[in-house]
This record gives sequence, C-alpha cells and structure tokens, in this order.
Amino acid sequence: TSLVSATRSRALEPMVMDPNPLVWDIFFSKRNPL
Repeated sequence: TSLVSATRSRALEPMVMDPNPLVWDIFFSKRNPL
C-alpha cells in the first residue's frame, strides 16, 4: 500500500545515517510484513 510505503519511507528517512539500518529494516518488516 502506498500509505505504508510512505510511512515507512518517512520513518526511515531520518535513519539513513543510523549505524544499523538493517535493524530498522527488519523492525519495520516485522511490523508491516508485506
């Protein structure tokens, strides 16, 4: 869904500089298993 994609993208935007982006990716994947 575009809404989830927009929310995820917007949520990950400030995390681009995060040392562990995979952690956030896995976290969001578990929250929104699409």
